[in-house]
Amino acid sequence: MRKVTIETRVAIEALVAELLWRLDHGKADTTWELYTEDAVSTGPLGDMNGRDAIKAWGERRAKVTGVVGRHLIGGIRLEWVGEELHGWTQYLTFRDSSVDP
Repeated sequence: MRKVTIETRVAIEALVAELLWRLDHGKADTTWELYTEDAVSTGPLGDMNGRDAIKAWGERRAKVTGVVGRHLIGGIRLEWVGEELHGWTQYLTFRDSSVDP
């Protein structure tokens, strides 16, 4: 089994942290910049294939105002599958839409 280097792990963890920071701070419309053209994202928000789909989702999400979200991440698992690095992330989202969140 090919090992994931510490440099690669740190870079991936920083990328995930940047993605969630942008989501938590009203910048969902910029998250597409963090993905490659052939990126695939699967999860509770639906399956998105390609950077354009992720960009469209982010543009829609950025228009949702009045909701504050914060994410906690952990359990990042990385594994080489052939020449592709696959990753899984556990995350917990807190959302508040009260008048003074």
